[in-house]
Amino acid sequence: MNIDKEELKTILQEVRKDFREDNKKLSEDFQRQNKVLYEKFEHDVGVIGDGWKGIKEKVDATYDEVGKIKVQLTELEMRIVAIEKRITKIEKDIELIKSDIQFIKADMKKYVRQEEFSALEKRVLILEDKYKRI
Repeated sequence: MNIDKEELKTILQEVRKDFREDNKKLSEDFQRQNKVLYEKFEHDVGVIGDGWKGIKEKVDATYDEVGKIKVQLTELEMRIVAIEKRITKIEKDIELIKSDIQFIKADMKKYVRQEEFSALEKRVLILEDKYKRI
């Protein structure tokens, strides 16, 4: 099989032409695939961005709630301190009342009870009645 120069030139031109066409098709396919991949990537980034936005909103809302809870906690701590002061004062008052009751109890032992007074009154009446008869 002998190929002359012209035939070789023609074959090479056809091969080049086929190569260019194949290369053009491959380039178009590659560009189409890159475009599809880019669009998918762009969509996925958008989805991630939307998710991040939702997470940020939740974090911000949680931060606001934590701030409110801190304020409430501070108010409760202040109320507890005030209640502790009141309890301390009440304890002191109770101790004073206990002391006063002990003093009153000791003092009351000096006085006659109502039953004893009634009994003494009856005895005095009986003695007076006997004295009048004498």
